[in-house]
Amino acid sequence: MQPSNAPLQSLVLSAVLLSLTLICNGSASPTSGPAHPAESPWTGWSGNTLNNRWASTNHHISSRNIASARLHCKLDFPFGVSATPATVSSTGMTYFPTWNGSYIALDYTSCRIKWAINVTQIVHDFAVPSPEQAIMLHPASRTSAEIDVDNNVLYFGTQTHALLVAADLDTGRILAVKQLHTHPLAVLTTSGTRVGDTIYTGVSSMEETAGWILPLSDHPYACCSFVGAALAVRFTRQTSKFSIVWTVPTIPKSRTTTTGTPTNNPTDRWTGAGIWGSQPPIDRTRSQVFFATGNLYTVPTAYLPCTVASANQTAEENTCLPPDIWQETVLAIDMRSGRVNWARRLYRLDAYVGLCDAVPPNTTACPQANAVDYDFGMAPTLVPVRGLLVVGQKSGVLFGLDAATGATRWSTSVGPGTAAGGLSWGIAADHTHVYFTSINLFNAPYTPPISNAAVISSAAYGAAALVDGRVVWERAVRPGMASRCFPTVVGDVVLTGRHNRNTTAAPDYDVHDPAGLVALDRATGRELLDFKLGTFFQGGISVAGRFVFFGTGYKVRGTGFQTYNGSFYVLAVDGEGAR
Repeated sequence: MQPSNAPLQSLVLSAVLLSLTLICNGSASPTSGPAHPAESPWTGWSGNTLNNRWASTNHHISSRNIASARLHCKLDFPFGVSATPATVSSTGMTYFPTWNGSYIALDYTSCRIKWAINVTQIVHDFAVPSPEQAIMLHPASRTSAEIDVDNNVLYFGTQTHALLVAADLDTGRILAVKQLHTHPLAVLTTSGTRVGDTIYTGVSSMEETAGWILPLSDHPYACCSFVGAALAVRFTRQTSKFSIVWTVPTIPKSRTTTTGTPTNNPTDRWTGAGIWGSQPPIDRTRSQVFFATGNLYTVPTAYLPCTVASANQTAEENTCLPPDIWQETVLAIDMRSGRVNWARRLYRLDAYVGLCDAVPPNTTACPQANAVDYDFGMAPTLVPVRGLLVVGQKSGVLFGLDAATGATRWSTSVGPGTAAGGLSWGIAADHTHVYFTSINLFNAPYTPPISNAAVISSAAYGAAALVDGRVVWERAVRPGMASRCFPTVVGDVVLTGRHNRNTTAAPDYDVHDPAGLVALDRATGRELLDFKLGTFFQGGISVAGRFVFFGTGYKVRGTGFQTYNGSFYVLAVDGEGAR
């Protein structure tokens, strides 16, 4: 299917230009200075195919000038922006989705929108969302743009219908649309990684909370039936068509068609194990791509005694689980064939749905009493010079795995685990350290594994050595603040963020300091900058030249959740920052 959106594109662009607030400050002209190698584009969620969020070719931003950051332009959008912007410094363009259903191409030097795609219209052209989809899903994108500069193509995914979309980079014209999963609550939250003409991505779903949220809107739902998947999808520019190269389900079809003891109970089966976040890294040496999976939703009744018996298990593997049930597992998949080279499961059985948190617990929907939702909300990060994969779990544990075999080289607990993290969304890494945010949603007190460390009772930023996982620094967010921001590394700086710990309805909510962009010294964690922002912030940060890009705001699925309007920011720093 190839929806035509040429007239629509003009209409949407006009609407966006009328609805946004645009602020431009200062000159946007490039600075002159010593010659450096050309800066690589920041494409996709992580800026490269390693999923490391390290702008290693940027020589303009460092601790010398980050404190000079000032507002260059700001565009307001209903519900805001949270995806990491993709940027191409050679053209002065940045690309990002908005939670109100647009995909924007912005000339960041002039602060002018070049084109805007109506993602909501793409979703509706494919199929009008059902009432259940309208409640649970957004007709929008939250994935970062994967950019093929040579062939002038931009790729992104949608929440509703789990569509992969290819668009012309210059005009925003839609080239092709492909549904990657037919489950009605399937979503694309993983930003794809491109190698040549092939996109590697994963699929998850919002079914995990459907049994809780839909009945609140008088839509009963019998959970569950979704199974996650990793895919390789080829796009041919000449024909403007997608084709699926391979699909790897996270639970084999042979185990989803029967439970061994067939019943009419929708929870008496293997379901879940979605692939959620960040961007799958590419191991070019071994021609493999890596994914990390989420928790199960349901488990056959026959396996519940095994689960109870392992309630206090702390070992990484649970031998009661069949080896091909890839929940909370890191997968290495051959890029060409889709063959699984190795699978490393890193937690005991964890069959969780939203009704597990009901009071009293809903034992029909959630028969596993000790389910904790410790899934992987991120893909691993690859460090080729060490042959190492690093990944953070919502349990609060960082893992270092051998990229060739999946064997655990080290694991480190860096903070308390919760269903929201722990560690989620993503991490950053250079050649020597991994950088993380410990979310610690419920502000549990803990002591970082550092000599003479103070107790932390909030979210925290930190760094650990890649050689052994040893935490080298960890610092709490500012008092009264929280953080779900994932770090970006540029020069000798770590960029991250914070938001007010309380909701806007709380009596102690500080309307004058709701959030901030934070810059830290990469070696010590010392704060270099706290740039105040106007609303909730948990978005991804990218850089190009002397500019910093990110969005604020967020829209949460379902009924009764708080949402935040927000903005897209471009900050500029002074002069040359090379050290």
